[in-house]
Amino acid sequence: MSDDTRSKILNILRTKRSSIDDLEKELEKQGISISQTAIRQHLTQLENNDKSIGKKAIREGKGRPRYIYYVKQESASAYPKRYSFLLQLVLNKLIDENGKEDVERLLSEVAREHASRYDLRLKGLPNDEKVKAVVEILHELETFPELELSSDSEIILKIHNCVFYEAAKNMPELCSFDKEFIARLLGPNSAQIRTTCIRSGDPQCTYQITMS
Repeated sequence: MSDDTRSKILNILRTKRSSIDDLEKELEKQGISISQTAIRQHLTQLENNDKSIGKKAIREGKGRPRYIYYVKQESASAYPKRYSFLLQLVLNKLIDENGKEDVERLLSEVAREHASRYDLRLKGLPNDEKVKAVVEILHELETFPELELSSDSEIILKIHNCVFYEAAKNMPELCSFDKEFIARLLGPNSAQIRTTCIRSGDPQCTYQITMS
């Protein structure tokens, strides 16, 4: 049960920076009754032994600070990674032979072709159902998406795991893949603007999406 609870805590932190109070409430929603002391012990394990999370002190008036816990993007144990070393070798070779612009175009084409595999699953869905289905697809691909509905037509989509993170740190061209993949999934009646990017040091990639 200890490892299972620790895994659930890590999953919560993958999608949302949380205090111990926040974690207690989220775990309770999942049917897990656990003391804050026990949560703190799990966090200590993740922070000191697994090296997968960090914490930030938040001061609110006098007294002891409140700590917010988060997953370290660079932690290999925190998020799944995708053969980064080989990917970097291949992309470097392609860039040397064809140039960055051609590689960006190639990545965009690959993203659109991959997204087309989900056409049958998304076909005929109204906008709200399509968005939910796209989030499910992104979750299956281990990007740990989070959806916020700001209005009937405007949506905020947050991607908490960049599966290309290690390679993308030195290759911004890789960012074109996710953008094109999401755009192709949502279809021609959507517009997307990326406002934050993990590769640039932000805690997540954020897309402002408008559906028409």
